[in-house]
Amino acid sequence: MKHSDLQRYIFSGEHICFVFGIGTRYFFFIFFVILVSMGIPMLIFISIPIIFWSLLIILCFWEVIWCLRFVNTCYFVTNHRIYKRSGTFFTSLYFANRVDITDMKINQSIFEKIIFNTGTILINTKGGPEYEVILKRVNAPYKIKKKVASYWPGGLLKG
Repeated sequence: MKHSDLQRYIFSGEHICFVFGIGTRYFFFIFFVILVSMGIPMLIFISIPIIFWSLLIILCFWEVIWCLRFVNTCYFVTNHRIYKRSGTFFTSLYFANRVDITDMKINQSIFEKIIFNTGTILINTKGGPEYEVILKRVNAPYKIKKKVASYWPGGLLKG
């Protein structure tokens, strides 16, 4: 997503430092899985009744919408906040103020680390025991965390 498209989500006085998203290896893996999962049933069920074709078409639409969810998820950092924008038909926007962030945690399974080089960044803010902003399938999550800290003078937890 372009910076100009994201300008409508930020507050006045903010500027976008950088934009990142879901890891490309992970996205292409999911895209391949969807193609295979749609193609094999079509070959197998080519001679079956129309009722099964309608179910297969519904499944294909569901898989396309599921794939669009990955394409339309965007994370971006401004000089005051970190944002998560997602959604295809209905947009959701989550953000955390820099001064309210108490900690950032990274979860990365062995599968994510070795094959996809992705992970999940969990952002906790003041006032709650749970992580409020969850950035899933981020490419190179440790580098992203360092990059966020570099754009915020005084470190991650400073105002």
